Amino acid sequence: MLEAIAPELGGGVEMDALEESPGDVARATIQLSRGCLVAVIQAELDDAGLARFRGDLLERIRTTGARGAVLDLSGVDLIDAHEFTEIRRTIAMASLMGTTCILAGLRAGVVSALVELDCETEGLRTALSVDAAYEDLERLARAERMDPGTTAQASDDSDADPDSDRQ
Repeated sequence: MLEAIAPELGGGVEMDALEESPGDVARATIQLSRGCLVAVIQAELDDAGLARFRGDLLERIRTTGARGAVLDLSGVDLIDAHEFTEIRRTIAMASLMGTTCILAGLRAGVVSALVELDCETEGLRTALSVDAAYEDLERLARAERMDPGTTAQASDDSDADPDSDRQ
């Protein structure tokens, strides 16, 4: 099921900037790398930007069949509860399309704010960096190839691992 995210499947990189208004700088890009989609959010997005990001990401999942996606939020300094809820909804939609999403690069201040705002974080897959997220997706793909019923177990085991680099 998750085989499509294995590194041997992806060699090239495709990049797409999200559509932007004339005069605006692209705030997010979506690229296909190593068989996974990597969505880099480079600045805070307003409601329209989040909706556009969601639509573009889901369309890329549909057209590429990517089984894994990394949402790189390392360029985000501030996030409020509403924006985080919208990102969670996007992750839920991607999951319904068969894509495993990992949030990567969350800054300490953002993490603190999310906890202080009592945002729901249970069940999210996170990693400190994009590279760590790739490793998590590759581990999930290996577990799936070995035993298709162990993907959830492999994920649960990594959450309990104190040496894991996940947040």
